[in-house]
Amino acid sequence: MYLRLTGLTKSFGGQEVLKNISFTLNKGEKVGLLGKNGCGKSTLFKIITGNEEPDSGSVIISPKDLKIGYLPQASSNDSKDNLSSGQKTKKLLEEILRGQPEVLLLDEPTNHLDFSGLVWLEETLLNYAGSILVVSHDRKFLDNIVDKIIELEKGKIEIYGGNYTFYRQQKKIMTEAQERKYGEQQKRITKLEEIVLTIKNKTRQLEKRTSGKDHYARRKAAKAAKSALSIEKRIAKEIAEAKIPKPDPVWELKALFAPKQESSQTVVQVRGVSKSFGEKKVLHDVSFLIQNKERIALIGNNGSGKTTLIKLILGQLSPDAGNISLGNRVQIGYLSQEHQELVGEGIVLDELIGQSVDKTEAYKLLRRFLLPPEKINQPVRFLSSGEKAKLLLAKIMASGANFIILDEPTNHLDIPSREAVEEALSSYPGTLLVVSHDRYFLEKINLDKLVFFEKGKIIETII
Repeated sequence: MYLRLTGLTKSFGGQEVLKNISFTLNKGEKVGLLGKNGCGKSTLFKIITGNEEPDSGSVIISPKDLKIGYLPQASSNDSKDNLSSGQKTKKLLEEILRGQPEVLLLDEPTNHLDFSGLVWLEETLLNYAGSILVVSHDRKFLDNIVDKIIELEKGKIEIYGGNYTFYRQQKKIMTEAQERKYGEQQKRITKLEEIVLTIKNKTRQLEKRTSGKDHYARRKAAKAAKSALSIEKRIAKEIAEAKIPKPDPVWELKALFAPKQESSQTVVQVRGVSKSFGEKKVLHDVSFLIQNKERIALIGNNGSGKTTLIKLILGQLSPDAGNISLGNRVQIGYLSQEHQELVGEGIVLDELIGQSVDKTEAYKLLRRFLLPPEKINQPVRFLSSGEKAKLLLAKIMASGANFIILDEPTNHLDIPSREAVEEALSSYPGTLLVVSHDRYFLEKINLDKLVFFEKGKIIETII
């Protein structure tokens, strides 16, 4: 045993974030800690590392001189050392491993890593002999690295043996069982309520027919009333003791994503395009064609020229050589990495209303993208980066665009939100161009073509 958490409880502002959390991290285990953004994962890490005190419960470290290495989330804002966030992650982890820790606590280690960085990280952790507790939304990474999943949901944990894919299978079985049992429970309660109503009606009828001298009828009416009261208490007790919570609602999406009109067969034609910034040549003689309804991913390491190409297609930059032409009737919906498309003072719900969507459908769409209900009527400026990404994706889907361009759409999103985006994109009938390092996401969105970039050139296209 390396770490044992027993009965951990923590509240902030009267809201209980952790509720009686207990689990053990044993020698050699590699464990993934999952949960929605804001559910308490980072708080749990802070308690384990001694940076936060629990309200109750304990963390036992055995042996007491156990070496623990902690990798916090890389900041994308601090550029004093001229390193990218991915480079900072690699440098810090290498420093931690030189200290030969027996336990690694990793908070979102795959954030900001490109494909070569992900390969390096996975090889490093697979060769690491110690125990790992990792917070990550990268499902392919979790599949490759962990042998146990701990899910933190509504302050409580559920433990699953196996990797992410096994967890998803087990979670689906449990969710379906919960929905079935909840339905059975509701049927029992409804049946009892109907019995109570029937008895009450009979009681009222008896009372109407009962004269002041008819003691038998009065006793019968009183007995019926007592029976109704007894069953009512039974219903109240069953509801109070119900161990089957109501499943979360499923916000079904209607056909909101159909483009308003078809584009021409040729959507984008790129011919011999080159682009430099100062002395640095970012794109070298790039040519390719995007046709109507194609679904294409641009694949490559950070700095290979993918985002520059997107900005050229959008007309935000001009090529130094070559040309780019859009087809007829092409309507673009664009999600940037920085989410600059949003106006900070607007109300979240108002950002959607008027784009062929009424207020009710706008609300459903935002809830389907898992935007918290309390955020929907707040100004956009109060949204986190992940929430802004959800709002922008909802806007794009509701806009009627027939050509969607997404630059790292799953950045800042937790796993449930990624799944909502995947579902939406899988049913989108228009043309799709996406840049992403999320391997699981790329597998789920039904791509037709992978275009590989290296040092500003297309080196391979896989169809």
